[in-house]
Amino acid sequence: MSSLTIIYLGLIFISFAQGDVTKERNKRAKISVIDVRCRRSPGFEIERYDLGGKMCLMWSNNTKNFTDAKAECKAQGARLGVFKGAGKMKILFRQRDWWKRNIWIGLDDLVTEGTLVWHDGTILPRSDYYPLYFNSYNPSSSEQRCIQLWARDNKLDDMECFDVIYYVCEKVF
Repeated sequence: MSSLTIIYLGLIFISFAQGDVTKERNKRAKISVIDVRCRRSPGFEIERYDLGGKMCLMWSNNTKNFTDAKAECKAQGARLGVFKGAGKMKILFRQRDWWKRNIWIGLDDLVTEGTLVWHDGTILPRSDYYPLYFNSYNPSSSEQRCIQLWARDNKLDDMECFDVIYYVCEKVF
């Protein structure tokens, strides 16, 4: 076999190998609509959770009361973050571990005291309160109607809506 043939076969092999690497890289880097739209939203970023799920979130760098935080999210074309399920709650836990601060989320009992409603309109069933979401929840406290991620123990907590803390906005596409 001539050296020219060996070089030619080597180039063919490299070409096929590069093609396989490119195909594999493209498989892993599938870009979804949420990726594109989230990247076009200043201040928002993709957060991943279990089984390839994604949320487009903006973590505030300022503090507001619950009503003003909700209005700020709405002004951004978003809502306060809805973290239904253990996978999405892990996103909150990671953020809390990083920032170590209380964060308003999209959950409250403002309409009916004792009935927690996510800001997508779904009710958080009482059977789901413990142990994932709360250590304790006091529905009889008429002042504590808004829900925060409590930095002290990585659980949700009801508190007075006029308190001023950080918040998280979620874009839904």
